[in-house]
Amino acid sequence: MDLFAWRSPLFDSRRGRPETGAIRPLLDDGLAPAPTAPFGDRLDAGGRPQLPGLGPQDPVVLDLAVASLRRRDPGFDPATLARLAGDAMVAVERAWSTLDPQPSRAYLSPALWASHRARMELYSLHGRRNVVDHLQVRSAAVVAVEQDGGRDRVTVRIRASSTDYDVDGSGAVLRGDTELHTWEEDWVLERASGAATRGDGGLLGGHCPACGAPLSLDADGLCAYCHAAATDATHDWVVVDVSDVRQQADVLRAVLGVRTHVRIDPDDLSPRDEVVSLDLPVPAPAAGPATQPDALAPLRARHPDLDPTEVTAAARTAFVAWRAAWAGMDSARLRPVATAATVAALDGELAALRSRGLRRLADDPLVEGCSVTAGSAEADADLATVAVTATVLDADVDADGTAVRGDAVPRRRTCAVVLRRRFSAGPSDVPRCPRCGAPLRASVDGVCDFCRAAVAGGGGDWLLDSLPELAETQPVPAAPAAAAASTGAAPAAPSPFDALRAADPTINQAELLARARECFYAVEAAIAKADAGAAAGHATPRMLAALRERFDALGAAHTHRLLAFIDVSDAALAAAQVDAGGMQAQVRIDASGEDCVVDDASGAVVDGSPSQRRWSERWTLLRAAGGDWLVDAVQAEPAS
Repeated sequence: MDLFAWRSPLFDSRRGRPETGAIRPLLDDGLAPAPTAPFGDRLDAGGRPQLPGLGPQDPVVLDLAVASLRRRDPGFDPATLARLAGDAMVAVERAWSTLDPQPSRAYLSPALWASHRARMELYSLHGRRNVVDHLQVRSAAVVAVEQDGGRDRVTVRIRASSTDYDVDGSGAVLRGDTELHTWEEDWVLERASGAATRGDGGLLGGHCPACGAPLSLDADGLCAYCHAAATDATHDWVVVDVSDVRQQADVLRAVLGVRTHVRIDPDDLSPRDEVVSLDLPVPAPAAGPATQPDALAPLRARHPDLDPTEVTAAARTAFVAWRAAWAGMDSARLRPVATAATVAALDGELAALRSRGLRRLADDPLVEGCSVTAGSAEADADLATVAVTATVLDADVDADGTAVRGDAVPRRRTCAVVLRRRFSAGPSDVPRCPRCGAPLRASVDGVCDFCRAAVAGGGGDWLLDSLPELAETQPVPAAPAAAAASTGAAPAAPSPFDALRAADPTINQAELLARARECFYAVEAAIAKADAGAAAGHATPRMLAALRERFDALGAAHTHRLLAFIDVSDAALAAAQVDAGGMQAQVRIDASGEDCVVDDASGAVVDGSPSQRRWSERWTLLRAAGGDWLVDAVQAEPAS
């Protein structure tokens, strides 16, 4: 069967398509993606990913907005603010690259900083860091000004160049390369509408916007001199959002139904952009009350602008750190994000398990969701409870690896993560090192900067206040087949992932499926460009040879493959096996898009249909020892 010939139309899109065109190249604008995001996912109040802003305003609209803001604040200068935003970006990226959250706290809103620190803690837990070297701002300009809801909002587009790669503790490169890349980001700043531009540069210029002193923030994020909340946007500009311009544009194009064409020759007069209707079904809204109760309402009197994402980001990190501590049988991994009492409780449980000659079998959890369920205020602390849902491996094994509690199968579980945050009672009430008495600062290693003593909490904000409790797993049955027979029930079918897990306990199913999606897009891009080399690093030599053979046949017939709106809706592990050559995984991929063969000269469709359609395929991936997953074959999904 011809490669991908089974992609027959399953539904009509009821729209025409351009005579010529191709899938948009990955770097057609000369820009690389921005460095690995130093912030967590941007979620709305319901826990859903936020859509990006609309980007630059029309020049006329922008000029009018700037003039309006200047009438109220004569000192507002877009060029000066853009320069300060560029300086802030450099400081934040340097803090991110060194895994030091304290310096970036002076520029970011509390919610964004919490996400920033949580991202650092996850990198630290996995023993890696993102290297952003040779960072240089190429240009920075205000591209949007808005005044709404008692807030001024300015978007600064920053073009910069740097490296972007991940290294482990030994300095070995795990991802990316050491080449310089140029990229763009939109930095969004906000302030209260009653604030005015300060002559000393204010917050972004390194001064407390409340008292004017050189900016120095304590572990609670308060000015060390006047103890004001310097980054709450009441007095001056603070960064509330950062987005990658390329990613932002791609999301918007998908939402708005914008199709991008690539001109193949000078006579191609098709428009570069065309807005189309996707005609895809819109899911019905979930049943339930129109508004959900605010679980953090008891804390609003103290913190009116408390952002739930600030709390859920801390809960997610604390949960992962807790599981990492169990996996390594070492409480040090939990120390930066937990209270001293919680760390001591974990030490007690670790000691009890070791005394029985056992160890906890735990993997890197796949956190599926976090939602705040309760909040309360004590005299000296804020408390929040977050429901965390995750797929985790949880078992106790002996020296031979035999499970005495639980089993080696990841399962979906929910637990309550209780967080505590200090509520400062006064200027002198700052967290201090219990050994030397020095004031603590936010960190990701839980170590005092002065005496290097281990400090629970690391001077951070929301900390794990008690050890979560997962639903208790059942002991492994001695004879599952016999037990099933005695009850008349058929034994449970083994999961395809069990074979891979048995060969390599560290393997993560979520990472495997993510790699399958990555390979899918790489191969599709290679097909669109008729360049098998574009899939190198994602496909085996056998698959690359099959692609070259197909491209040669299309070229000989003076035709080419045309793809658009290619998207993966789902990926699931269908089968797996392990042999002497390595691992094999078959992943079912449900995809949609436009895929047809057209004549090079006329652009007429000669095979297939230009309609939007859906299909399912079985992608076979191979992994040799120490290697990465590579596509080896693709076939139509067998009929069920």
